[in-house]
Amino acid sequence: MGNYRAKLRGRQLAIPELEVNTLKRRCSSEEGSLKGFKRAKKAEVNYLPPLPFGETEETLEKERLDLLKEIKKKNNERAINEKMEKSFAMRRTEVVKDCPAIQDLLERWPSLFCENQIKEEFKRITTIHLERTFLSRLDRYTTKLLEIFRRKGVTAGTKIKPMLDSLNELRWMTKIIVIHPNVAQENQDPVNVSVIIEGTEILEDCRSVTNACLLLMGVIYAVNLSYPLKLKYTFEVFQKLFLELDILKMSPKVQSLHKKLLAPAI
Repeated sequence: MGNYRAKLRGRQLAIPELEVNTLKRRCSSEEGSLKGFKRAKKAEVNYLPPLPFGETEETLEKERLDLLKEIKKKNNERAINEKMEKSFAMRRTEVVKDCPAIQDLLERWPSLFCENQIKEEFKRITTIHLERTFLSRLDRYTTKLLEIFRRKGVTAGTKIKPMLDSLNELRWMTKIIVIHPNVAQENQDPVNVSVIIEGTEILEDCRSVTNACLLLMGVIYAVNLSYPLKLKYTFEVFQKLFLELDILKMSPKVQSLHKKLLAPAI
């Protein structure tokens, strides 16, 4: 891959991912460090695409401004989707190169934080259908996950047993997977599930924890966020087991879980 990139640079092709890292390489040669290179880390297929043929930053900025007007109209999803598709490369350049704050993105690209567009943006980046893939894989592993949780040690097993015994619907599954000890003894659905990033509520009334989790994955890809260090294995499970992205590169912990999920029932 490194040799392939070198050949592309030699041909002086306008490839944003190469250009942004070439600038970093020039700066880092003076500082003696290559830290901070921009590259796909979560199996993104369209990480930093070039602008569409015939389009410029100026023409796409006009599309962005038009989007601010279109989002105020009712029943306008088709027009919004077309403009979001057209401005995708410009938006990715802004997200990847500038790393803007969530609040700034919310002001510049409010359409990006609608549920439908989160799913569409995820598909633009990965070519994968977010909701269908996440839920189908979750459904596939449901039975085995329950068995694994039931076999947990005394402390963990005691805390989650009441919930496991009452599990009759898929909506509980993700709550178990991302369960926190402080909520393990609760036996009620959340009244309202929201997604908050950098102190900003970007999604509210997500209907269920499962839906909130899959939308959170969509947002992470859409705005190029890294996984929280303390929850890196949880998000790795979401990415590699439930979305099957970069599945050949699992950490030992997730690989161990994957083997248990694929093992025949005893």
